[in-house]
Amino acid sequence: MKRTGKVLIFAGIALIILSLGVLLLMQLADRQAEKNAEALLQRLDALLPPLHAGSEESYRVMTMPALEVDGRDVIAIVEIPAFSLRLPVLSSWEQGRDLPRRLSGSAYDGSLIIGGSAAQFACFDRIPNGTEVTVTDMRGAVFTYTVSRIGRATTADAETLCGSKLTLFARQTASLEYILLRCN
Repeated sequence: MKRTGKVLIFAGIALIILSLGVLLLMQLADRQAEKNAEALLQRLDALLPPLHAGSEESYRVMTMPALEVDGRDVIAIVEIPAFSLRLPVLSSWEQGRDLPRRLSGSAYDGSLIIGGSAAQFACFDRIPNGTEVTVTDMRGAVFTYTVSRIGRATTADAETLCGSKLTLFARQTASLEYILLRCN
């Protein structure tokens, strides 16, 4: 019995150390993603034309253009000014996990869905209805939305995410639920 107990204690300690290592790696990845986002935003700010108000009526027949910066196709900058959140949005879901990405849709037809990590969208739990969210395209058009509903879901499929002019979502690490920010 004594030997089995020692083995179990050793295994428990090893699992705790492994878990702490994984958490540390996740934090380092989050910090690197923040640095990458900031560097990309600085480049984008220098490249964007003057900003102007965008409206769905003006852009209905166009697709959102992408601007290639450092080998990545960026279609927008999403901002939640009240929470000092400002992040570039990559054009497709396949472009990596370190920045928010478009899952589908467009700001031009009121169907844009953007997903990111819990670290990128950490403020979602504190955002009240009525908070302003902006999406700036690569032509400098700024689309303004208002948070109309915050929800949670166990899946992030098209049926769950559709239905708002702008949906932002992130998977919460602890609960494995998705938090959805719906904007109109």
